Amino acid sequence: MKRAKQTSEYISKITKIEINFDDDLMEWKNGLIAGLTQKEADKKYPEPKIKYPHTRVYEQKSQIDFRSRAETALSRIINENNDEETIVIVSHGGMINMLFKCFIEVPINSTISITNGDTGIHQWRIKNNKRIIVSCNNQEHIRNVI
Repeated sequence: MKRAKQTSEYISKITKIEINFDDDLMEWKNGLIAGLTQKEADKKYPEPKIKYPHTRVYEQKSQIDFRSRAETALSRIINENNDEETIVIVSHGGMINMLFKCFIEVPINSTISITNGDTGIHQWRIKNNKRIIVSCNNQEHIRNVI
């Protein structure tokens, strides 16, 4: 959350766009695996053989809980703004992926995902009720930094 807040403050300073913090855009609550490397998490908390979208394991929120927050946030953003406005959403990879699934209206159990590199910019557009993916994970702004 700290990095997302710092990024949004930087963008706001340059663009003069007001920041609106939205708890629905927070990253997935991953319970007991928080702070562990993927290798540590896999060893200590293995994925169950069968995991349904409503399943909650290791104090994590379920995929349905996460999808619901993303759908709520995206619906509110779309309905409170018009096609001509530019909205900047700053969040983390898991939420961006879930927003992407909501935006392209795929089922919760879809295996479709997008790559989210550090500070990757995804540009989506809505024009005449058509949802358009303009670009994904653009990192030109940091190409010479990394």
